Amino acid sequence: MVEDYVGVAKAAKRAEADGADGVIVTHGTDAIEEDAYFNDLVLDLDIPVAFVGAMRAADAVSADGPSNLLTAVRMITRNEFHLSEEPSGVYVVLNETVHAARDVTKTNTTKVETFDSGPAGPIAVFTDDELLLYREPGSYSSDLSGCDLDTAAGMVVPIVTTGAGADAYPIEQAISGAYDVDGITVQSTGRGGSAPEISEASQAAVDAGIPVVRASRVHYGPLGPSDEAGSVVITEDLPAWKARLHLIVALTVTTDLEGIRETVEEGKYGTPVVAPSTLH
Repeated sequence: MVEDYVGVAKAAKRAEADGADGVIVTHGTDAIEEDAYFNDLVLDLDIPVAFVGAMRAADAVSADGPSNLLTAVRMITRNEFHLSEEPSGVYVVLNETVHAARDVTKTNTTKVETFDSGPAGPIAVFTDDELLLYREPGSYSSDLSGCDLDTAAGMVVPIVTTGAGADAYPIEQAISGAYDVDGITVQSTGRGGSAPEISEASQAAVDAGIPVVRASRVHYGPLGPSDEAGSVVITEDLPAWKARLHLIVALTVTTDLEGIRETVEEGKYGTPVVAPSTLH
């Protein structure tokens, strides 16, 4: 799957080199937020990239695909999404709404309004004749554009979940060398709690030289307690599936645990615009 994300990134780079004004990627909604986030981490383009999906089949009553595609075209042709001093960013566009790749999450299996950016909120909303801009366009992800895409495609970083009676077996196998991994993502409960077996095994993995990052299974909110040198890296408000991708990309830049921690800190949170502006 990650190799497919790499393919999209390479295609977007070629499109910019060929003079494109923007890139639209049509995508299934199950993994659209992962592909978009991966590309937001690795791309440093002057043109915007819009990932577009649909929640209804093309032959369904009120199919949303054509409308979503039109919204993406409207977005990438707006000057507000073409930045000259920083990456123009990667977005997920559905339901007349533009979301930053870092913040967006699919929250419902069937509803057209399934994609949500939580407390950060969407970047913009389109009406029939207006663009309502709620946050500054651009990338809210860490800048890992110096990564090695081909190496990222081959990284092995499993997600280990925790809960009542959770088993640390996958982590223990990685420590023993029976399971060859480049890093581990732990999906914890709440603000970062894990079963004792998972917590102990996670730290043992770090001590053995295996990078471990921790995310929450809860949709929104930061983790705690604070990071400490030599400990598991906390990925703040990133969900586990995005934390995994962050670790995969970061490992092609640095294998140092503290270096990985710094890359997470760089992309922590965003700076929303306090009041929306109506732009005609």
